Amino acid sequence: MANGAEVYAGEYLPCESKVPFPVSTKELAPPRNVEMWISDERLKTLAPVGVLENGDLLLPVDVLDRCDKFKQSGH
Repeated sequence: MANGAEVYAGEYLPCESKVPFPVSTKELAPPRNVEMWISDERLKTLAPVGVLENGDLLLPVDVLDRCDKFKQSGH
């Protein structure tokens, strides 16, 4: 959060490759809209969706199966 509070601490993977790689803050794009959060019963809380400069999304590992649905919804 803006105040420095942690909102979600979990492992993320890119939707395209599904392979772990180090991501620098230079590769992260600013959120496109406020709907860049994912809610799922497998997560204990809302989790932000990461957006890479190349347009790929970073989703929590537990909900990686939702990549296609999340992309199709225009988020």
